[in-house]
Amino acid sequence: MKMVIAISGYAQSGKDTFADSLQYLTNGKFKISRHKFAESLRKATSLSFEYLGLKSNPWTENKEEKDKMRPVLVSIGEYARSENESVFADFLAKEVKEHLSSGTEIAIITDMRYENENKILRKMCKDNGYKYCRVHMIRDGNGPANSAEGTSIAKLIEEPVEYTCVAKDGDFFSINAIVVDLFRTHIKNAKN
Repeated sequence: MKMVIAISGYAQSGKDTFADSLQYLTNGKFKISRHKFAESLRKATSLSFEYLGLKSNPWTENKEEKDKMRPVLVSIGEYARSENESVFADFLAKEVKEHLSSGTEIAIITDMRYENENKILRKMCKDNGYKYCRVHMIRDGNGPANSAEGTSIAKLIEEPVEYTCVAKDGDFFSINAIVVDLFRTHIKNAKN
């Protein structure tokens, strides 16, 4: 079994928490890789900063720095997508396919935000015989980080989704319930 699980939702909706819980539940029984569409954007931004001699870190977890970095990443990302709408999706689909071809059994993508990302991954999975599952995370009271995210997620949620998880802040029970169902339904007995 080769499987791609794409997790969509606004920033801070629990996408990484869902992925962490799934990895914990599989308990090392499957070779899993984690991916982000934004990773190539962060790498490109980091190279630019390095070239300019700047010490800023696009991967920062410091909230103040993260808030300062977000508009930079959004601007570069929007410009790149205006030149090639599929630039990040194509890059990630190739990376995921390479991982799945070299032994990874489950690829988890934790930052889906655009409908074309969903379509490109679904097609890549269909073309290669991989199972595809999308999970959409909703956290009560959590809205888009900016207008671009609001617009893109609104279009994305019109696309088919296998699971939707609605949780309050800190509601790990709801997240784990969906993780367990996904595991039992799609993963547990699928090992080759």
